[in-house]
Amino acid sequence: MADELPLMASAVALIRRHDDVLMVESRYPGEEATFWALPGGMLERGEDVADALVREVGEETGLSLVGPYTVAAMIWLRTDDGAPDWLTFICEPAAWDGTIDVVDPDGVTLQAAFVANGDAEERLLALRWGLGAPIVERLRGAPLGSLWTYRWNGRGPWDGPGPAVLLSGPSSASR
Repeated sequence: MADELPLMASAVALIRRHDDVLMVESRYPGEEATFWALPGGMLERGEDVADALVREVGEETGLSLVGPYTVAAMIWLRTDDGAPDWLTFICEPAAWDGTIDVVDPDGVTLQAAFVANGDAEERLLALRWGLGAPIVERLRGAPLGSLWTYRWNGRGPWDGPGPAVLLSGPSSASR
């Protein structure tokens, strides 16, 4: 029997309103610094990507998503031996409804807002993990479904300062 591939999975939503992008400002417990990212989060055991996307976006923004959900890009984050790799699905919903109202049970999301596209690109490229390029490329018109593979020296995005190193992907946004 082959060794199991330990894997963590997350889903984030790329939601646009005209020339604006929906982002959330968050702060991890025990940290002072905040950061802006797309709404989304980890899949729970037994949960599929679409269900996790709907749940996470609802918690972090109060918005309801309408499927189908198109996979805009995927990020595979390779980690050290013995630690799970991370797979992130960047999804674009067919539509959304509601008004912004943060109800994050984890208390990590501070606010949600639509941000001008240029500001969103800057915030995404400034993420300490260095994983914003696939989203920025999509905002700039990259085709759907690209796969990006990164290497993280450590056990995952919360282990060390980053950034991740791009191993393969169609990026020109930030190298």
